[in-house]
Amino acid sequence: MGRLVSGEMTQSDVKEMYAKEQETLLEPEQPEAQKSQQAFYGHTLSYAMEHGEVDRYSDSRKVDRECKGAIEETIRQNFDGMHLNHGIAKPLAEQYGSERMAFVLANTIYQES
Repeated sequence: MGRLVSGEMTQSDVKEMYAKEQETLLEPEQPEAQKSQQAFYGHTLSYAMEHGEVDRYSDSRKVDRECKGAIEETIRQNFDGMHLNHGIAKPLAEQYGSERMAFVLANTIYQES
């Protein structure tokens, strides 16, 4: 994990960390009525326009931005400069869904590289 601080983390390291985090997030599916997070919309704007789903696209992107902010704030509150506290992803995954979190994190890494 020291490689993260020195900037030497490889793509395979990120994939390994993501896979380990996903293992901790896997839980039995809750009934649809108990899910509080909005469904993730994984299509492009052009697809949404062609299929009359622009509102779903816009609503999902709004929640994506909220998720990004929540992730950043959670990291700010749980990172001491060297270590990130364990178990911080679970509450976020319960609120936003692991699919949305994966999308937001992947997009953030893509934008920053």
